[in-house]
Amino acid sequence: MGVCSLEDVLFPGMAVRLDEVVFTAEVLVVSAVACGPPPRCPGCRSRARRVHSTYERGLAERPLTGKKLQVKLRVRRFFCDRSSCRRKTFVEQVDGLSELPALQPRHAPVVAGRRRRTRRTRW
Repeated sequence: MGVCSLEDVLFPGMAVRLDEVVFTAEVLVVSAVACGPPPRCPGCRSRARRVHSTYERGLAERPLTGKKLQVKLRVRRFFCDRSSCRRKTFVEQVDGLSELPALQPRHAPVVAGRRRRTRRTRW
């Protein structure tokens, strides 16, 4: 039997680097960083060249051996430099981990991104 790292178990084949793991009585908190190549703009499909900023996304909490598993994923926001593109910035997505739930297959991994609900207001 081979030895696997925690990174390989939690994020198999994903462009994610494990940053920190914290155990508490109820929760296992895993902090990770997206580390894939620069993505393409979802608006015009041109390759990103410049990082705008980074931020931490909280992904869905799932039970894991009697504890909650909470994943905090640091992702990059990129500029789209194509002047004809309507998107000025966009956030990288990690396949199988952080894409929108509506776009995920039904057999998505246990750790899946969650969509925030927004309230629409009529004017």
